[in-house]
Amino acid sequence: MPPVPQEHPATLTWLGRPDKPAVLSVLVHDASERTRRAAATLAAAWGLGVLAVFLPVLHFVLVPLLLLGGPMLALQRLRERVSVVEVRGTCPGCGVPQIQTLRTAARARLEFRCDACRRAIGVVLPEALLAR
Repeated sequence: MPPVPQEHPATLTWLGRPDKPAVLSVLVHDASERTRRAAATLAAAWGLGVLAVFLPVLHFVLVPLLLLGGPMLALQRLRERVSVVEVRGTCPGCGVPQIQTLRTAARARLEFRCDACRRAIGVVLPEALLAR
């Protein structure tokens, strides 16, 4: 069963402006979910590596890349305990409401660009979320 998104508070920052509160939608992956995701990533990479054998000329690059990159991607998926799906808040620069889909691993600071003013907005995640 896939994890259900949870909501957590966060902060949107931009240099020279006061911070604004935000809401994060995150997925917390338990050990079995992380293992399943890692195995699926490895199987996909190696399956594509096998299919790439039949591509003339491209197989010289694709096969080694997929066979070596697959375990690295799987290890990254295995270590990803929390995934940030979406952030909602108000841009600290221009005040326009933001709903940004991030779909990335949780880190101490994430960034995205405001749709209205194109400023780089920082997303500061809570320490409790990063400690998981």
